[in-house]
Amino acid sequence: MKKWLAIILMGTLLAACSGEDVTRITVTEVRTGETAVVIDETYISEIEEIVTETEWTEEDPELGDEPPDYEVTLFTEVDENMPERLDDYGVWLTYKGMDGPGIIVDEKTGKSAVLTQGQEQTFHDAYNASEDPFEDSDAETGTAE
Repeated sequence: MKKWLAIILMGTLLAACSGEDVTRITVTEVRTGETAVVIDETYISEIEEIVTETEWTEEDPELGDEPPDYEVTLFTEVDENMPERLDDYGVWLTYKGMDGPGIIVDEKTGKSAVLTQGQEQTFHDAYNASEDPFEDSDAETGTAE
């Protein structure tokens, strides 16, 4: 019994010390092509929770040729001496006239999951609360630094 407890404890510690940390997320609104960088820790943890705790399925969500509303990329630091790992997802929201809830698709595996209305709202809010990384306020005003 002690051996199993030690193994479970070691596994938990290794997982906790794995060093994997989502450092930022980009959310691109496909319709406009505008990209926002999410650095707010609240949104990062909420989106990370959605993709890690979601029940993924291999069933075809039958989205046809409809492009996603958002393309989402999680930038995860696995090792400080290595490049970040990029995990890409497509997010379809219900307001586009779809029957039923929104859908998220893991671009790497092709697996999909159903989103609750609150989860959909998280992606929408994160996009709207973030800054456009390509926007140069000095270029718009014509001032130089």
